[in-house]
Amino acid sequence: MLSVNYIADYLSKKHYSIDSDDIEKIKPFELKDDVSLAKTETTSTKPKFIRFLDKIDDSFDFLFSKKNNIFYVENIIYRNNSSVFSFVNSILTACSQEAILLKEVVKEDIVKDFLKKIGNDLFEHNLYNRFLYHKNKKINKSDIQKILGESFTFKYDETLIHILQQYIVDYLGINVFIFAFQGKNIDFMNSNYVLSSYFDLKTNPYLPTVMLFKIKDIYRPVLSYDGENCVFLYSKNKEIIDNLWKYFKLEDISSLLATFEAEKDHKFNVQDLKKMKIDELKNECIKYEIAISKKSDKTSKMINKTKNELLEDLISHLTGGGKESSVSEV
Repeated sequence: MLSVNYIADYLSKKHYSIDSDDIEKIKPFELKDDVSLAKTETTSTKPKFIRFLDKIDDSFDFLFSKKNNIFYVENIIYRNNSSVFSFVNSILTACSQEAILLKEVVKEDIVKDFLKKIGNDLFEHNLYNRFLYHKNKKINKSDIQKILGESFTFKYDETLIHILQQYIVDYLGINVFIFAFQGKNIDFMNSNYVLSSYFDLKTNPYLPTVMLFKIKDIYRPVLSYDGENCVFLYSKNKEIIDNLWKYFKLEDISSLLATFEAEKDHKFNVQDLKKMKIDELKNECIKYEIAISKKSDKTSKMINKTKNELLEDLISHLTGGGKESSVSEV
């Protein structure tokens, strides 16, 4: 999976001019800890794109609590009303709020280029297998090839949209929560989420989170009044993400995080173990209380295990200990 910083790196190469009295062009991104955009010089405390935002209804107080007054939803009416365009454009805008000032035709070009790139990367970088789609009956190769091949034309099989959405969140390494509406009320039955996985977990709240509204089948990003990017991070937005997971009745986040930490602690790379010298392997075995000697079949005396034996025992322990792993000669 890729960091959301990928979006910043990708969009920073697009220096499109903007036909606006407020700002001349999108500034380059500053790639720091999280996605951020170099702010334009202004004496106003309001972002230049505030006219493109509507205040989020007070019914969302349960989610944002007292911070609700800084969050808005995009209100632009686009000529392009395809679900693919609005979904991808909304994610890119959440990661770069000033991109909201780009002309629609430019946004379409960016979305098309993005879809073409992730389509090429699917097999060039073996992402189909890396994301375990070959083991996932819900995402077969022909379906994902079909939707990727059609998506950038904005004419596609609507029944395959969920596959494209899953691939996009896996590609970027993000979680997306979508609130559907009936009038001004939240339509819980049609609200949903698209979660990426990390460290082989089904869900991972540590991943950057993007929030979208779905109004009349058009996706719109939740944006911030202060002009910052609106990608929610667990380290900074714990309360909001906790509220999201509770609302959608997802797995208890505290138990999930405990599982996540346990899984992370046991992650290892077999190739890295194979590169270790025998003394390093012995130290690893001692750390996990694995015996580094054994009883000789010939003399019945205790002898040191070979490097391959240490390696097999260590891998067997780290993978659950049920059976020994088969290790080739090193």
